[in-house]
Amino acid sequence: MAPELIPAEKKATVADLLTSRSGVYHPALGEIAAMRQAGPPRASHSPGTFWYYNNWDFNALGTIFEQETGMRIFEEFEKQIAKPLQMQDFIVRDGTYICGRHSV
Repeated sequence: MAPELIPAEKKATVADLLTSRSGVYHPALGEIAAMRQAGPPRASHSPGTFWYYNNWDFNALGTIFEQETGMRIFEEFEKQIAKPLQMQDFIVRDGTYICGRHSV
């Protein structure tokens, strides 16, 4: 079963996610063991109050972007950012989400 957000975590805003201050400390499948061990315990900080880099925040942002716009994030990144900035090494197919029951 996928982890569910507790009421305090549900108060996190998009701004909290963008600034790595969501207060949501679910594991993300892309994290290495050291990141999981160093992470704060669940419910230890309210949204907006504590900075901690968390892959979960950015996975959630990508999901929100795709649900709200109906567009794929990596294709839009290429179109709106990579190409205008001439990021010659950006390749859309390299962008991927690692999905599984522990990272939703």
